[in-house]
Amino acid sequence: MMRVEFKILDGVFPMSYRALYRVWRPQHFRDLVGQEHVTTTLANSLTGGHISHAYLFSGPRGTGKTSAAKIFAKAVNCTEGPAAEPCNECEACKAITEGSLLDVIEIDAASNRGVDEIRDLRDKVKYAPTEVRYKVYIIDEVHMLTTEAFNALLKTLEEPPAHVIFILATTEPHKLPATIISRCQRFPFRRIPHQRVVDRLQYVVEQEGISADNAALEQIARVSEGGLRDALSLLDQAISFSKDGLTEEVVLSIIGGVSEQSLLQFLTYLHKKDRSAALQQLDEFITYGIEVDQVVQDLLLVTRDILLAKTLVEKASISETIKNQIHEYQTDALMDWVEELVLIQQQLKWVHHPLLLLELFVMRQTGEKHQLTHPDEPMLQSPPQPVYEPELTSNKPVQQKTKSENHNKSVTSSPHLTKSESSSVAASVSQVWPGILQSIKQQRVTLHAWLADGEIVGTNDNTVMIAMKGAFHRDTVLKTENKQLIENEQKK
Repeated sequence: MMRVEFKILDGVFPMSYRALYRVWRPQHFRDLVGQEHVTTTLANSLTGGHISHAYLFSGPRGTGKTSAAKIFAKAVNCTEGPAAEPCNECEACKAITEGSLLDVIEIDAASNRGVDEIRDLRDKVKYAPTEVRYKVYIIDEVHMLTTEAFNALLKTLEEPPAHVIFILATTEPHKLPATIISRCQRFPFRRIPHQRVVDRLQYVVEQEGISADNAALEQIARVSEGGLRDALSLLDQAISFSKDGLTEEVVLSIIGGVSEQSLLQFLTYLHKKDRSAALQQLDEFITYGIEVDQVVQDLLLVTRDILLAKTLVEKASISETIKNQIHEYQTDALMDWVEELVLIQQQLKWVHHPLLLLELFVMRQTGEKHQLTHPDEPMLQSPPQPVYEPELTSNKPVQQKTKSENHNKSVTSSPHLTKSESSSVAASVSQVWPGILQSIKQQRVTLHAWLADGEIVGTNDNTVMIAMKGAFHRDTVLKTENKQLIENEQKK
C-alpha cells in the first residue's frame, strides 16, 4: 500500500496586500482629518446622551463620511460606552471594524436602490439587536434610491424603533427629498485642506518607511482635490510604480500632469511677453505626452491659485512655491488669463486641433491687445469678419447682416450721414462702448471676453459694426442669450 504524507508549510500562502486607504482608514474620531466640526459635535452627543435616530453625512467623496459612520456605530455600541471615542478593544468594536457584526448593516444604495430592498429593511428594523445596544443602518450613496424607495424609507424615519439608528451618507444631498432631510441631523463634511492632506501623507510614508519628496506629496494632494482617500489611493499607485523613492516626476508620469514649477515658468514667459520661450515650453508639454486639456486644466488651477494668493484669500491648495512668486504677476493679467483659459476649456471639444487654441492664447498674451492681425502671425489669425451691428438707439430692431451683405458695403460712410456726422457717431460710440462692455462683464464674463477681443471697424446709420476674428467667435456672440443681453444693455 502506498503511503501518502501531507505537510503544511509556513508562509506558502502569504497575507494578501491591503490598500493604503484601508490600512489607514480612521478608527477614532480624532483620526478624521479636517472634520473637527463634525467629530466634536458627534462626540458631545454621545457623552451627553443626545443620540438621534437619524443622521445625514453629506460632502465630497473621500472625506470620511462612511468612516465617521462606522466610528459612531462603534462608539455607541462600545462596551465602555456610549463614549466620545470607541475603545477598539472590546468584542463589539472589533466586530464592527471587521464588518462581521450583524447588528451594524451597511447598504450600498447604488446597487440596492429599489423599493423591495427598502421594504425588506423596514420589515427587519422592528427586531431588536442581538449582540449590542443599537442596530445601526449605514446607507451609502443614499441619493441613488428611487422615489418609491424614498417613500418606503420615510415612514421608518418618522417613527423608528428606539433601538435603531440610521446614518445616511451621500455626495449629492440636493437629490434627497426634503422630507428625508428634515428628519435627520445633518452634518456637512468639507474638502480637506491642502496642507492637512500633505501632512497626513507625510505621516503615512514615514510610518510605512517610504522615502518621498515633499514635491511629490504636494502634487498628490493637489490632484486629490481635498479627498484623502483619493490621495492615499494615488500614493499607493505611485509607490508601486517607483523603485528608488517617490519623486514628483513619478507622480506626474502617473497622472499625466504638468509640474507646478513648469507651469509657473510658462506663466513667467507670458508675463514677460517672451513668445518664443512660451511656445517652446508649450511644445515641451505636448512632446512629453501631456494632453492639451490637461495642460489647460493645470494652467487654469495654478493661475487661479496665484490670483487668490495675490488678493490675500486663504486657499487650501496654494503651495509655498506660489506664495513666493506671486509678486511677479499683475492681477489684471491673471484675470485675463483665467477668463481666456475658461473659454478655451469650453472650446476644446469642438475643435480638431486643440493645440491651436493654446498657441493662439500665447500669441494674444504676448502681443498687442485686441489686435486683429499681426505681421508675425499670418497663419494663425483669420481676417476680420463683421458679424454684429448693435444699434445706438433703442427704437430700431438690431440689424444682423450676413457675410455676403457686408462684403460690398462700406463701413466708414453711409448715404444718410455726412463724413463729419459719421465721425461724430464714431466718437460717440467710443465714449459709450467701454461702459457697455463693463456692464456686460459684470453679468457674463465670457461674453465680455469675446466682445473685448473684437474691434469696432465702422459706424453708419445709427449702427456700429464689430469685426471678430472668425466664424466661431461670431456665432458665439450671436447666440440668442448673448444677443439679447447686448440689446438690453444698449437700450439703457
